[in-house]
Amino acid sequence: MPEGNHTLRIDVLDDTGVGTQNMVYVDGFNIYGGFTTGSGGSPTAVSTLVDSLLGPLVGTTQTLLATANTVGLDTIVQAAPGVTVTVRDPAGKVVASGTVQNGVIALRWGPNGIGAFTVDIENPTGAQVPVDLWEVVEGR
Repeated sequence: MPEGNHTLRIDVLDDTGVGTQNMVYVDGFNIYGGFTTGSGGSPTAVSTLVDSLLGPLVGTTQTLLATANTVGLDTIVQAAPGVTVTVRDPAGKVVASGTVQNGVIALRWGPNGIGAFTVDIENPTGAQVPVDLWEVVEGR
């Protein structure tokens, strides 16, 4: 490739027709035989997948641990429309929340402290609902 700025384009080929299922998560990039500019660092991101089957009118609570090096937290929930997600900081204050609309909801927030953040997922429907929860902790 010639020297200079370049653009990486990622096209998601998804034939489900659901607009929110066209997401791509990139874990990192490797550059070989070239130079990078800027003040690099050593950012990290660790993700965990939790699969659940929630009964009617049932919820589940998961925790994400923020340390002094945590710079961002994410939850991505794939579930039936109507399922709610609420994130609370270590003091119990709501820092992010939402309702699944088209099969997926993504919530991102910067930690406002060190400790365990709780992710509450509630199934308000009268049927069992499979839930996939991706928890992502970003650090430096």
